Amino acid sequence: MKRILFISLLMITIIPCVSAQKKEIAQARSFIKNGKNLDKAEELMRNLLKDSLLRDNEKVYLTLFEAVMKQRDQGNELLYLQQKTDTADFFEASLKAHLAYLALDSVEVLHNKKDHSQLKYRQRFARHVGGVCLNLYKGGEHFKRKGNTRRAIDFYDEYIASYIRNAIALQLRNDSKSDSMVSQAAFNALHCAYKLDDVNLMEKYAPLARKNQSMLPYQLQYMANIYRKKGEEKKYVGSLEEGFEKFPQNLYFFSHLVGWYGRKGKYDKALEVVSRALEVDATNRDYHLAKSSVFLNQKKYGECLAICDSLLQLNDSLPEAILNTGLAYYNMAVEKDKQPKQTATVRKKIHNYYEKAMVYLEKYRSLYPERKRRWLHPLYIIYLNLNQGEKFDEINALMNEEN
Repeated sequence: MKRILFISLLMITIIPCVSAQKKEIAQARSFIKNGKNLDKAEELMRNLLKDSLLRDNEKVYLTLFEAVMKQRDQGNELLYLQQKTDTADFFEASLKAHLAYLALDSVEVLHNKKDHSQLKYRQRFARHVGGVCLNLYKGGEHFKRKGNTRRAIDFYDEYIASYIRNAIALQLRNDSKSDSMVSQAAFNALHCAYKLDDVNLMEKYAPLARKNQSMLPYQLQYMANIYRKKGEEKKYVGSLEEGFEKFPQNLYFFSHLVGWYGRKGKYDKALEVVSRALEVDATNRDYHLAKSSVFLNQKKYGECLAICDSLLQLNDSLPEAILNTGLAYYNMAVEKDKQPKQTATVRKKIHNYYEKAMVYLEKYRSLYPERKRRWLHPLYIIYLNLNQGEKFDEINALMNEEN
């Protein structure tokens, strides 16, 4: 008796619910057929899905998909006719249509677990969904171009996720072109994450983005920059090493790697990098300049001067070669000046080194007067030791300003 009463009460509850469901689906389908009040049709279905009893109802999901797909199609038509429309709204409608289709597909799979060949909606909407997926990629491009990097990532992410989970639309587009687009989408998402300083998102997209070989040097550069910024030194150097190994003629990886080893006092490692670079291109001026700088830091002044001399014979206005030459002579003078016992010969040599250093450092100063950190202190010491009265007064005033 209790069971009969329970079933009766359940039927009393369900019948009005089913009646309301049919009425709202019918109303939504009327809106869809007329192409009007599509947002209301969508709202009606989303409200139905709030009811746990309807969350696996194919008709509700189908109607929702058709409502948002119609919104997307209307926007697409306006764009095609070059009529005034909100491009962002069109792409948002495309994303909604895509997500609605996935929800419909999931429910249909739930009802046909054993035989996926019976998935009628998957077959019915495959062509339409393929176009929607492409609009996810284009939507990412649109929002990226507009500077809305966070929203761009949402679109790229859904496009990539669809590819990874092998949704039907991308199964039909499973070719080299779609592979290329997906790796490009991953790189674009990584670039957006870079702009947001989000290292976790960058690492999420990095493996797939690497498949886009043409953009790999940029990817490694972005990764290196963000790791440096976040203080992840090991990953920073790893990105530089990989970048230099794969692209030895890319000056970003070369210069930053040599610079990092130099700042750490690992001059032998820096010299290894320079030597590897010169094996690739023995005529590259930047590599030779870097080598002269390494020799300068190693206090191998003769080797430094020999490289700079050969470079200045080709171009006597080469700033870094001029600076390194001046600093080499300056350091040689300072080191000899520190010796406790000095003969007349040594003092003359010190004087000559200071004079040579002065010529080059003054020339460098004339080229880059704003780079005081490089020439100010050496010229102060030089003018002091060479008794350059007016020059010393002027440089002394500059030193006081800096202090």
